[in-house]
Amino acid sequence: MRRIGTVLAVVSVGASACMTGPLSVAGSPGAYLAANPPSRAWVVLNDDRHLVVDGPQVISDTLFGFTNGNAVTIASDQLRDVKVRRLSVFRTALIPGALMMGAVAGVVFVKSLQPTVDPWDGNSHDDENSPGGTLNP
Repeated sequence: MRRIGTVLAVVSVGASACMTGPLSVAGSPGAYLAANPPSRAWVVLNDDRHLVVDGPQVISDTLFGFTNGNAVTIASDQLRDVKVRRLSVFRTALIPGALMMGAVAGVVFVKSLQPTVDPWDGNSHDDENSPGGTLNP
């Protein structure tokens, strides 16, 4: 049971690491949300109120969603700024790359712990064709 919890914790941290922090959207906030509906948006209204809107959807010129479990509707012209989390290509590529480098380093480390056999030492072979070998009459 402890291993499952550890695996879930690692996966959730890894998944969240692929996302950027909340970044402002370019252009019209209403148009962006209509084209790219996120699961959560951080909204700044024209009157400087800050809201976290869960499940935002834009229909026509109105933003619909939930704030603290309560339904909220906001006209698009009342939105001064909207921030959303986006997928970060760099962070997403960095995670498998780091895992691969860690795996390679682990293999090199394990291989370095194993003793090596020198084929030229002359003590391990006893035939005339082996390097360092002796001929038995």
